[in-house]
Amino acid sequence: MRGGYAWLAAAIAGLMFSACASADPMTFRWASSGGADGESWIAAEGEIVLGTPEAFLQFLAEGTFGNGRVEVYLNSPGGDLDAGLALGRLIRGHGFGTYVAHTGPDNDDTSITDFGPGQCLSACSYAFLGGKWRRADDRTVGVHQFYYPIAAENPDQTLFSGRDLSSDQKTEARLVNYIVGMGVDARFLAAASQTEPDTVHLLTTAEMAEYDVTYDDLAYMGWAFEPYKDGLIAFSKSLGGEKTATLFCRKNENRLRLFLSQPIGTNVTASRDEFLAFVTNVPDARLFGFQIPDSDVSGRIKDGALILEFKLPPSIDAETEAASFGLSGGADASVRPLFKQALPFENFNTYARLILRNCY
Repeated sequence: MRGGYAWLAAAIAGLMFSACASADPMTFRWASSGGADGESWIAAEGEIVLGTPEAFLQFLAEGTFGNGRVEVYLNSPGGDLDAGLALGRLIRGHGFGTYVAHTGPDNDDTSITDFGPGQCLSACSYAFLGGKWRRADDRTVGVHQFYYPIAAENPDQTLFSGRDLSSDQKTEARLVNYIVGMGVDARFLAAASQTEPDTVHLLTTAEMAEYDVTYDDLAYMGWAFEPYKDGLIAFSKSLGGEKTATLFCRKNENRLRLFLSQPIGTNVTASRDEFLAFVTNVPDARLFGFQIPDSDVSGRIKDGALILEFKLPPSIDAETEAASFGLSGGADASVRPLFKQALPFENFNTYARLILRNCY
């Protein structure tokens, strides 16, 4: 929208919660909770303004993020709608996740940063959707109608023409395309459109799950049988489709094996030798509640994917605990999981018994 409708474009871009006016522009910094088992993340604090996407790009250009999963902790009252959409696209384009949390100041003595409850409102909620995976606590993501400041000053005054209303519909279509393109249910926009601009609807945990606002890309689909040679294998894959798990056994072995595979990823800078060093020395692997000794774990890299093979214990009860495993390495090795999966345990015992009876 240009020319005579520039004021309308600026107004539509001003999708914000009323508290935004007093907020400082969003800043970005690298934060860490410290320690060998600590976490590290990108802290994004403040109002989303027109220059926020460019500031984020500059921040990324100045830093080295190494390997593994990077998460952006968002804490913002909202701000500029177009900038929020652009920030979300940048987050998705870099393969980052999002989490709603407030990042506290650095502790000069220990270089440890605290984090706690935060909020991501209005335009920030759209940026949040850019996460490849998305975490948020109950009622920390807030939405409402976009509004025009000029109309908010006098809601009963007649201000808009038919062309203005047409522009409204184009903006709504643009938001739907963005939301659906991020893998989120369009009912997210419906929830916003039903909320008056002078208030905010805080999404519940149930709503966020139902609309796919929150999303765990590590979660796996249920196991399914597949015929293989003269026997059976069980196969599962992550919701994102990138990670796979294969459960099988070989003739005369009478012991289950598990293949886990995931792409190395475009944001991983570790060399092949570094990865091979990681996968040939895997400490403290734990699957379905059992500790797996190093001697029963092997790894390799094939066709751009990191593959681990586990020899499972002779007896497994997987009814109460998922098979979770994480492998860290590269820059900030203690906090960069290169390989992290959470496998389904529902009906695992049934699949395991049938596979053992039909080893290929």
